[in-house]
Amino acid sequence: MDANGRTELVNREWEHTLGWTLEEIQGQNLDITAATFPDPEYRRGILKFIAESNGEWRDSKPRARNGRVIDTTWTIVHLSDGTRIGIGQDITERKRTEEELRRSREQLRSLARYLQLVREEERARIARELHDEIGQALTAIKLALEAGMREPIDPAKSGLAQALKVANELIGRVRDLSLELRPAMLDDLGLLAALRWHLERYMDQVKVNVDFKHSGLERRRLEPETETAAYRIVQEALTNAARHARVETVEVGVWADENSLCLRVRDRGAGFDPNSVSLTTTGGLSGMRERAIMLGGWINIDSSPSAGTVLMAKLPLRPKVGGQRRAANAIAEQEN
Repeated sequence: MDANGRTELVNREWEHTLGWTLEEIQGQNLDITAATFPDPEYRRGILKFIAESNGEWRDSKPRARNGRVIDTTWTIVHLSDGTRIGIGQDITERKRTEEELRRSREQLRSLARYLQLVREEERARIARELHDEIGQALTAIKLALEAGMREPIDPAKSGLAQALKVANELIGRVRDLSLELRPAMLDDLGLLAALRWHLERYMDQVKVNVDFKHSGLERRRLEPETETAAYRIVQEALTNAARHARVETVEVGVWADENSLCLRVRDRGAGFDPNSVSLTTTGGLSGMRERAIMLGGWINIDSSPSAGTVLMAKLPLRPKVGGQRRAANAIAEQEN
């Protein structure tokens, strides 16, 4: 375009893409602009960009002569004599591919979420099976052995005593396995009760103290998916601390308000270099990340060697129908 805004030259690709020939527009002040950009406000924006800018117009959607909308980027270069050169790139196919990729990712997220739900349901089913069926059968064996021990047949008592010991051990193992798969209180009593139980068990098993602070969870139930995700994230973070941090105390904080549930697990132990660990390939970290993302939340891990590790997670909460509750604690109070 010359200094007065009249079209001087377009190439063959321009003619092919938009549908107007050089002969039709040469020497004219973009008379086709109204047809190419029907929206008056958008048209004023593109004309101002052409007249004043040196740079790139990224979100341009001109309409070709045949009515086809084209995703394009435009670069305008102003020369010293007032001539302007516009360079356009048709990115319609790229945008279509990006949209397909976005939809595919959403489908994969939906599938992953479904698989997580199925896995948790299967865990719950197996846990009930262990507790109700196998646990009851072992208890019956135990009672029978105890009854046999009371009989006055001395030679058999040593064998019965050993069998009773094995039965007791099996009952304990089945109970532990059932709880590991999915604690019933998570479904029956909610997140706070399940976390308290898990932390007590964790301290007893790994001999690491847990400083637990919470707010906004008393007498409150959240969506089952949210409670499960929060429980599993804390569980995995504590497991990692026990394995790698080499500390005597771990801090766990859980805060909930009307809009979100926030989790924080902090240790002041060995730490690690986050750049050396990929959240997408490390099993435990990846699982925590996927649980948060599937609910529309996020996870952040701040760590460095010898400086400890802080895991923060935020899960959005669905709005409740009915009266508004007061927010439990501002997130800024977490450091208090």
